[in-house]
Amino acid sequence: MGDSAYEMLYHRKSRKKKCKQNIEDIFDGELYKNHFDPRGFFYGTSTAGREKDIHLSLMVNTDDVSIFRSSNFSLWPVYFIINELPPEKRLGDGYKRNVHW
Repeated sequence: MGDSAYEMLYHRKSRKKKCKQNIEDIFDGELYKNHFDPRGFFYGTSTAGREKDIHLSLMVNTDDVSIFRSSNFSLWPVYFIINELPPEKRLGDGYKRNVHW
């Protein structure tokens, strides 16, 4: 698999599972699969469309970070993780991006 954006986002559809019954990634969970089920969130999208289209889902994490012990000022970094990326790209340090508010 290459590093082009399309190839990385196509990981969900091109990956090889080691054991069909195992939950090996977020894609194997019931909630995630229900969104792509014919009666799920993308109801109305053709079967061919569901097979070739790439849909993105995000995992969002945030937490309060105090800048100084005696300060009332704090930051709330927000981390967005694209679930459709391969795990090594999704969770690797080089791919983490954050936004501060």
